[in-house]
Amino acid sequence: MPYPKLKDTRLLNRAWPAGMSAVVIILSLTTTATYMVLPFLVLFLTRTIHLSFRSAGLALALLVIVQRGGAFAGGIASDRYSPRAMMIAGLAASACGYLSLSLATGLPAIGGSLIVLGIGTALFLPACKAVLAVVAEEIGPRAFAVRTTVTNGGSALGPLIGGALFSDFKVLLLVISLLHILCCYPAARANPLGRREAKAPPPAGSKRATAGFRGAVADVATDPLLLGLVAASVGFWICYTQFDLTIPMYAAQVLWSPGAVGLLTTLNSVAITVLQLPLLKRVLTGPHRAVSLLTLGMLIMTCAFVPMILASGIIALVVFTLLFSLSELLVAPCLDAAADSLAGPRRRATYLGFVSVGWAVGAVVGNSVGVQTFNSGSPSWHHSVSWFSFTLTAAAGALAFGAMRREYRRRQPSAAARVPDVAPESPQPVPGGRPE
Repeated sequence: MPYPKLKDTRLLNRAWPAGMSAVVIILSLTTTATYMVLPFLVLFLTRTIHLSFRSAGLALALLVIVQRGGAFAGGIASDRYSPRAMMIAGLAASACGYLSLSLATGLPAIGGSLIVLGIGTALFLPACKAVLAVVAEEIGPRAFAVRTTVTNGGSALGPLIGGALFSDFKVLLLVISLLHILCCYPAARANPLGRREAKAPPPAGSKRATAGFRGAVADVATDPLLLGLVAASVGFWICYTQFDLTIPMYAAQVLWSPGAVGLLTTLNSVAITVLQLPLLKRVLTGPHRAVSLLTLGMLIMTCAFVPMILASGIIALVVFTLLFSLSELLVAPCLDAAADSLAGPRRRATYLGFVSVGWAVGAVVGNSVGVQTFNSGSPSWHHSVSWFSFTLTAAAGALAFGAMRREYRRRQPSAAARVPDVAPESPQPVPGGRPE
C-alpha cells in the first residue's frame, strides 16, 4: 500500500503506534546531547586534552570504526532478539562512554572511552532505524517527519549549547552521560514496535532465516547490489567526515571563537530543515529514485568543495555548508532507503546496520587523508590541496552510484525504493555520532 502524501490531513488524526512517544523523547534528548559534543570534539581533544591533530584524527576514526563497523553486528542482534533491548543497551553503553571520556586524560583512556561510546551507537542505531521503518509502514511518512523534526531541532540547538559551554566541556560530558541514563527509562517502559516486535515465522523452506549470525553474513555477502551500495557510499563518507575534522579546524582559524564553530552545524541543520519539504516532496517520487538521487547528491558534494578551493574566509564556509547540507539531504536518507528496499522483513536491521560499514571505511580513509592533506596546506593557500582531493573523491562517488542505476532498476522492477518524504536526521542523531 503506498504511503499517504504529506499534505494528507488525515495523518494528523491517526493514533501513533505503541511506544512512538518514547522514541520521540529518546531521539530529542540524545540528538541534542550528541550535537552538544560532536562539533567540538576535535577541538576538545587538541586544545583541552592537548593531543596532536594526527592523534585526534585517529581517535575520531576509531570512534566511527566502532560505531559504523559494529552496526552490522548490532543489526543482527536487533533482528535476532529485541530492538527495544538493543536500544537500552546502546543508551547505557553511551552513558558509560561519555562518563569515562569526561575523566580521561591520556590517549589510551580516551581511546577506550571512544570505543565504549562507539559500541553504544552500534547497538542503538540499527534498532532505532528498524523501529522507525516499521512505524512508517503503519502511519506513512509522518514517522519520518516526526524523526526529522526532532533530530534537526536537536542538531540545531545542541551546537549552540555546546559552544556556550565549551569552556566547561568535561562538565558538559557528565550532564550528557546522565541524559543517556535517563533515556533508558522511557525505552524500558514502552515497546516501540508494539506487537510487531514478536518474531515472525521464517518463510517456508528457508534455512537462512533461522541461521543466526552465519545466515545474516551469508545474506549480505551474497547480495552484490548491497555490497556495491556500501562500496560506493565510501566516497560520500570520506567527504562527510571532514565536517567533523578538517572543517572545524579550518573554521577555528577564520572565525572569532572556537565556540563559534558550532554555528556551522546549526546552519547545516537549519538548511536541511528549510529545504527538506519543498525539495524532497517533489523529487522523491517515481520509480528507481534512490540511486539517481545518490548520484545527484554526490555531484552537489563535488560542487561544495569548489568555493573552499577558490576562496577563503566566512563566505566560502557558508557556501560550502549550504551545498554540503543539500548533498547530505539527498544522500543520507537514500542510502537507508536503498538498503531497506533490498532487505527482507527479517533482515531489515541487518541490512540497515551493514550499510553503515561504508561509513566506517570512509571515516578511516577520510581521517587519514584529511589529516595528511590539511597539514600540507596553510591558511594563506586555503588548504586547497585538501579541498581539491575531496572534490575528486566526491566526483568518483557520483560515477560509482551512477554505474549502479541499471542494476538497481533490474532488482526493483515493479516499485521504487521506499524513500522517506523528508530529510535524514542531520547526520547522526544517535548516541555518540553524527546521522544516520
